[in-house]
Amino acid sequence: MVDVGQEAPDFTLRNHTGEKFSLSRFRGEKNVVLSWHVLCFTGQ
Repeated sequence: MVDVGQEAPDFTLRNHTGEKFSLSRFRGEKNVVLSWHVLCFTGQ
């Protein structure tokens, strides 16, 4: 679990166009908000 204000661990994912990006590419440049929407857009 990551606490508020704690630096998140780096990871790499593919975005909606299939491009890989890493969280670390924004480190020191921008604030980032991570949001997960379980089963969103699945028709469930």
